[in-house]
Amino acid sequence: MPAPEQADQVWTGGITYIPTNHGWLYLAVVIDRVQSRGISVSGCFILGFDSHTSDVFPMIDEFVRSSGLAEVQCRVLTPSR
Repeated sequence: MPAPEQADQVWTGGITYIPTNHGWLYLAVVIDRVQSRGISVSGCFILGFDSHTSDVFPMIDEFVRSSGLAEVQCRVLTPSR
């Protein structure tokens, strides 16, 4: 994802890789390691940002299926009053 050029330009992003003491690890590997120690990892995805296109659905589906999350929630972004 390109870096934002000004404030409030990028509101969403994907975290696929995270830094560790041993380099970068794919998030699904980290989830697997945590859950193998008896700790459940849940995922919550908020849909409906202006930057979202229909491509977001297969991307979330692929991540959920490959990550082994114990629970998945999807929420629709609603405007504040």
